[in-house]
This record gives sequence, structure tokens and C-alpha cells, in this order.
Amino acid sequence: MKTISAIFVILVFLCGCSAKKEVKITSSPMSFDCIIERADEKYAVSVKTSKNADTVTAKIDSPENLNSLKYTLENGVLFTEFMDINITRDIEDAPEDNAVISLLRTVKDFCGKPTVENKDGNYEYSGKTDVSEYRVAVSPSGLPLGIKTVSSGITVEIKNLTLVK
Repeated sequence: MKTISAIFVILVFLCGCSAKKEVKITSSPMSFDCIIERADEKYAVSVKTSKNADTVTAKIDSPENLNSLKYTLENGVLFTEFMDINITRDIEDAPEDNAVISLLRTVKDFCGKPTVENKDGNYEYSGKTDVSEYRVAVSPSGLPLGIKTVSSGITVEIKNLTLVK
């Protein structure tokens, strides 16, 4: 009888430990490195966000000929810095097919969302910026793991993610 009771208690415990139905997406400032790939293009990029991704900055680390290129998206304005050249323009006027600018738009949009639901054991958020649809794989703690844009075929592998205080 004790064995049956123990098995019953274990089953109740295991059934109560199922995955959460939804998780809160982090709005904390974060920094991460990522690899952006599309067709024959590949970039290593360092990204930093402010709280709620009000400001998102991406600096290209490779390829080497672009490693001083930096983009900052803040309040709908895109600031581009490359060597001694600085360009400021409205994000709506920025190139739609630029992989790094697409990442900025996606991170900005995604970090403004409250929760993501568990679908078949995975947390994935689907969203849309002004120029593309995207999907973000999310950890059970609400952190982005990877990004894929549907229309442009851009994939982003996120590494070394750190929450900034």
C-alpha cells in the first residue's frame, strides 16, 4: 500500500511540473553577440538595448571591411556611423533589405511585447515590423535565443546574452 501511495504522490508531482503556458518577455536592457546570415552574407554583430529597447545599437564586428559600422535606432530615427561618416534618417527611409537594420527593427518590436505562449513545448513569438514578418525563439525565462525573418530569409543566432543592470 505504501508503494502505491508513493507512486501516486510522484505522479501528482510530475503532472504538476509541466512547462509554463506563457512567459514574460524581458524588457531589461541586454547585450548580446550574434551571427546574422542571409544567402551568401554573414555578419558578426554586437547588439545592446536599453530598457524596453527604446534604443537598440548594433556594431558590426565582421567582415573586417565593415567592422567600424555602427547603427543606432532610437525614437524612430536611425543613426549610422562608419569611419568619419555620420548619417541620420528616419527609420522609414532606411533600406528594407539591410540585414543589420532588419535586426534592429525586429529587436525593437519584439522587446515591446508582454508575453509569449508555449506552443508544443517551445516558446516562439511571431511578429511583424513595418517591413517584415519575423519569428523569435524564446527561452523559458523570456530571453531571445534566435530570430528568423520570414520574407527576407535572415536568420540570427544569438550568443553571449547578458542582462545589463
